[in-house]
Amino acid sequence: MVTLNNNKKILLLWGDHKDRQTVFKVLSATGAEVQHAGPDDSQEVIDNRYRLVVIDYDSVRDEADELLRRISQEKARPAVLVVTATRDKGDLIRLMSHEVLTNLVAKNTDVTANEMVVTVQKIMRNDIFGIEKYLTWGVHAYEEVVSSSERKDPLLNQLEEYLNSVGCNKRLTNLARGVGDEFFMNAVYNAPVGPDGKTKYATWSRTQPVTLTNGEEVKFRYASDGRVLALSVIDNFGMLERSTVLSYLRKCFMRGDDQIDDKQGGAGLGLFYIFESLNQFIINVSPKRCTEMIGIMDISGTYKDFAVRPKSLNIFLQEERP
Repeated sequence: MVTLNNNKKILLLWGDHKDRQTVFKVLSATGAEVQHAGPDDSQEVIDNRYRLVVIDYDSVRDEADELLRRISQEKARPAVLVVTATRDKGDLIRLMSHEVLTNLVAKNTDVTANEMVVTVQKIMRNDIFGIEKYLTWGVHAYEEVVSSSERKDPLLNQLEEYLNSVGCNKRLTNLARGVGDEFFMNAVYNAPVGPDGKTKYATWSRTQPVTLTNGEEVKFRYASDGRVLALSVIDNFGMLERSTVLSYLRKCFMRGDDQIDDKQGGAGLGLFYIFESLNQFIINVSPKRCTEMIGIMDISGTYKDFAVRPKSLNIFLQEERP
């Protein structure tokens, strides 16, 4: 497990002056000390004075790529939050080629303050788990602890009934059900490992029932505040690595000779389907302890409203306190 860096400083590399002032205020509201950096000043990050680097990829693309490359060469690395409005697959492939990428946050016409604050607070406080962070305070979350693969269809039926009850668009309901299916199957079949560190059920046919042993149970949760749906699954293993997620997604975006195959139960294609079906895809990992996958969908409008929004990918690693 990575040791916690208690530094409270954030380095902000942002192009547009007006937007930079807005983002500066948002970041400062988290209680962190925020420092600006121009494209020529980004070398400062190398001295490990910062816990987080926030980059506006759209306006300082070349400088951002160079900074990400330099950060990747350092042993003590800050967390990196890249903000971009791009939906271009070439851009996403390029970004996901940087092994230090931890958080890719979608930018609309205006910077989404709520999403940025949640992301920054999770990093600065080392408090990463829970769907409640993405919902209006006080919303009730539905939760079930699952020990059998045969609970999948009843759980997804309950999720669908819930979304129908809150007036969710039918196409969005179907997407959410598909994400729930992928979450469930990944946690039940792909996540469990034995004492030897090898996966136990990943090579099993998905039609072959799995009964999880004591300590292997999966927690399935969902809630909506009327604006967004938050859906999550938690396993008790914490074996998913950031490099694996980025590699799978990058290969699927390339859709060429590197297109990912169907080994390990199609985990790579499953992650790609999840990313494409959400507004925000969040992966929280406490290494060798637990992994939480969270999906956030804006269900406040039509399917078209949902589909045109840029996407966010956030991968958080819980750090060990010294």
